[in-house]
Amino acid sequence: MEGLATQLVETFLKLSQESHAVSDAIAALDSSYGAFTLGLNDTLWRAGSSQPAQSASAQERHQFWASEILSCLDHRHDGDGRDSWQMAGLLVVPQTIIDQAKILNDTKTRFAALLQKYRQLKSKKNLDHVFHPEKLAYQAGTGENTRDLLRRIGQSRVHLRHATRHIVCLKEYPKFVSLSWVRQRRSIQKISFDQCMQKLLKLERDSNSSHIQQQIQTLNKLDPQDYLQLRQVQTVAYPSIKTKVYWNDGSDSHLGYLSLPALVPEGETTKLPAMTDISPTPPAARAKRRSDNKLPEEPLCPSIRVFLAEA
Repeated sequence: MEGLATQLVETFLKLSQESHAVSDAIAALDSSYGAFTLGLNDTLWRAGSSQPAQSASAQERHQFWASEILSCLDHRHDGDGRDSWQMAGLLVVPQTIIDQAKILNDTKTRFAALLQKYRQLKSKKNLDHVFHPEKLAYQAGTGENTRDLLRRIGQSRVHLRHATRHIVCLKEYPKFVSLSWVRQRRSIQKISFDQCMQKLLKLERDSNSSHIQQQIQTLNKLDPQDYLQLRQVQTVAYPSIKTKVYWNDGSDSHLGYLSLPALVPEGETTKLPAMTDISPTPPAARAKRRSDNKLPEEPLCPSIRVFLAEA
């Protein structure tokens, strides 16, 4: 367990160093490398960040903001702590930067796995003695620096979503990139009775709220034959950009929703590939209601966004 805390600190420091290395490499690119970025509901994030030079060209501004978001591992504003910086885009880069980004993605995967284990241990009682400062003093320079880093991770001063999300790296220079606005994303997934109960019990341990206890009672009263109708709903209200790539061999790939600019390896040219001329703001028309979106107005367990679908 002592080793786990040490690994967590070491991996985060490595992740931070690699993130800034990728960021610096992008910031150092000359303007012949194509760049396109489009911030998604990110006014507060940009306001809390460094700013591009007033003399910067449009191309240089795209590269600057891509560099900023890729090195952002902390919260930069005092708004909703669950908010994450979202920026769609494409950056044409040398293969060396692609290779750096892939190494960074591997480190992020390792950090996420260690973080999950660390949280599981810290949630158990009588384990605080494992993280005595003298046992960690040789990490991150001094014991105080290490304790501060662990506090930042535990108190979400480190933005864990930023620290664990991957950078999309295209396998080759594409034929065409399709971009389209999606005004609202609503994900509806099946969830088991046991999964619901585990989520509620965890919330109860953390908050000891009567509201959570009532939801546990409601779930326990559910007829077993209705277990298969449990659905968890996740909604992202702000607009997103969906991306699809068409390759030169005629095949295509869905990149999903970009939260970071995707990296495109340079081909015969360093210009941006052919792509959709997307508007800077989403269209006014609302999307039609999905057929699988017919759920009750009120959730069965609101704290975990679980509904009971019609059979």
